Amino acid sequence: MTSTEASALDQHLDDSNQPHPLPPKLLGELVAREVLRVSWMARKLGVEDDALQSWDDDICPPWPQAPVVPRHVWGFVLPEPDDDWLRAYHLGLSLTLAQADGWQRNAPIVRNAFEKSTTALGASMR
Repeated sequence: MTSTEASALDQHLDDSNQPHPLPPKLLGELVAREVLRVSWMARKLGVEDDALQSWDDDICPPWPQAPVVPRHVWGFVLPEPDDDWLRAYHLGLSLTLAQADGWQRNAPIVRNAFEKSTTALGASMR
């Protein structure tokens, strides 16, 4: 194997080990599931989940800012988002949060994340 072939193989192996970006709607769904999980855990631990809302500006920023996804949800670099990417992200987030039921639907962290996400979606349509 020549050094050029070895270099090309190394480049291919490096590229194949990189994660492929998630579709933005799916990423929004994953973030929404994390919001629901945090809400559930707060209730089980007897903690007010409104104290945990300091990070919902990161995941539900006002339009057209890009979200900051917690590393434990998706620990890889996000692509530079365009308007369509941001709309799909907020759509996945808001649709998943809208499916919450019972006490979880009214949990402050869920309600606020849903309101911020739908507000961003509305602003994107103007």
